[in-house]
Amino acid sequence: MGHIQYWEDKIKIRPMRKDELIEVTKLIHSIFPESNAETRIEKDDKVLIAVTDGRFVGFIHFSGHIGTSGSISIKAVGVITEFRSTGVGSALIKALSAKYGKPGKPIYLKVSQGNESALALYEKEGFMIKKHSKSGEFFFLAKMPEN
Repeated sequence: MGHIQYWEDKIKIRPMRKDELIEVTKLIHSIFPESNAETRIEKDDKVLIAVTDGRFVGFIHFSGHIGTSGSISIKAVGVITEFRSTGVGSALIKALSAKYGKPGKPIYLKVSQGNESALALYEKEGFMIKKHSKSGEFFFLAKMPEN
């Protein structure tokens, strides 16, 4: 419960501005140093960032048919080490769902089968495993927005 109060007072979640692309890219690479194509921000992608005291502490990177009738695909969710397990990841997912989710249109994501902490977060936020990759390395999850 203490973390929630911390959230309300200290951390703001907002869309990334275009002039913040380099700084957000550095944040992504600091969280995911092995970064691959899925962490690269493409032209039509969106990013919400968690900010406290002018410092970026987390992000959610997604794409899809935002603003139309389509679904959303989360490409990555990341939180810097010192802010993990404080509710930042949950707040980012909830903000995405509230701002961009459409009733009846799913939000999708892929997670490595070995990433137990991420899988626990996604399941806590209402995502359900829909299938496994052919290699068995990944789970594909989906959830329906509540709004």
